[in-house]
Amino acid sequence: MKDVLVYKDYRGSVHFNADDEVFFGKIEGIEDLVSFEGDSVIELKKAFEEAVNDYLEICKETVIERKLQYPNSSRHTQKSNTACFDEGNVFKSVHSKSG
Repeated sequence: MKDVLVYKDYRGSVHFNADDEVFFGKIEGIEDLVSFEGDSVIELKKAFEEAVNDYLEICKETVIERKLQYPNSSRHTQKSNTACFDEGNVFKSVHSKSG
C-alpha cells in the first residue's frame, strides 16, 4: 500500500477523514506548511500537483522580491533558492526518512 504522492520530486502525505469524507495531505520535507485536499483520489492528485506548482511559484516570487530588497547580497537569494528549489535533496531526505 502506498500512502504517498510524488510530483516533481516532492512528496505529499495522503490521509482520509471519514467524518468529512475527504482526502487530504501536505507536502512533506519542506519548512512551510502546504496542504491540499480532494473529494476523490483524482481530485487529491490534482490538488497535490497544483499545491506543488503554487509552492514553486511562490518561492520564485520570493526570490525576486529578495533580490530587490537586497540587491548587493547573494546570500539571501542563495538561501531562498536552496530552500525552495533543491528538489532532489527534498526527495532524498523525505525518502530516506520513510524507509
